Amino acid sequence: MMSSLIEAAEAVLDSESAPEPRWRFTMINLSGDPKCDETILAELAAAGIRVVVSEHSTGEVPYNLTGVLHGWTFHRAWYYWVCKTAVLPLPMAAAMVLHEAHGKVVRVDGSCVCPAPDKHWGWNGFAGSYHVDSAEGLRALADAIRAHAANVGTFVVPQIAESGGPR
Repeated sequence: MMSSLIEAAEAVLDSESAPEPRWRFTMINLSGDPKCDETILAELAAAGIRVVVSEHSTGEVPYNLTGVLHGWTFHRAWYYWVCKTAVLPLPMAAAMVLHEAHGKVVRVDGSCVCPAPDKHWGWNGFAGSYHVDSAEGLRALADAIRAHAANVGTFVVPQIAESGGPR
């Protein structure tokens, strides 16, 4: 089973077109879904996020697949993705642009009140933790991470506290 998941993940990442995810604007509930890896694979591939086989989750979503992108990790929860980094947080200017376009579905630090990143972490802070509620939001976050990674150069990133804000 695990080798077939790895082969499927590699095939998707090597192909020109990712499989069509089962959702458009909201994520489906994967809690307890024994076939959750199929959806996870499609969602990550659609966002252009590298799929990795992880230790089997014993949580509410019994996944074997997670995502990684430039030091960010992507773990699937019920109706959303938990996305975090301790390596390459978004600078506040990039986080604000992301928030203006997708702030209701790319939620700062998982907050249900959807505060602007500068209100949550302060203007001099960095955005290193999100919950993402839609396919479009997941793709937008991945695009913002890729754009930031391409522009990092010799930029030194501060260590990020568990909450996702700077220490």
